Amino acid sequence: SFVFTAFEFCTGGLFSLEFVLRVICLGFYKGPGTYLSYGWNRLDFVVVVFVWIEVGSSALGLKIVSLAGFRVLRLLIAIQRIEFFSDIEAIFISLRRA
Repeated sequence: SFVFTAFEFCTGGLFSLEFVLRVICLGFYKGPGTYLSYGWNRLDFVVVVFVWIEVGSSALGLKIVSLAGFRVLRLLIAIQRIEFFSDIEAIFISLRRA
């Protein structure tokens, strides 16, 4: 349980760091080429928001609806980062358009 919690905090921290760095480099939403103008970045943003909702609710001792489903999104983002799985990205794009 401790290892799982530590892994969750580490991955959440890495996603958050990546988010901050990309927003600094690209800008957040105004204009072409900004962070939210890319589909995968929108997914990253949703994951980061839910990571911090989980962290905040657990720190405050609040019991909210389980956000475990959003952990799957972290897996999808990790897969997206691996170039070997570039064909899977085409599948996700096709599913999104369907």
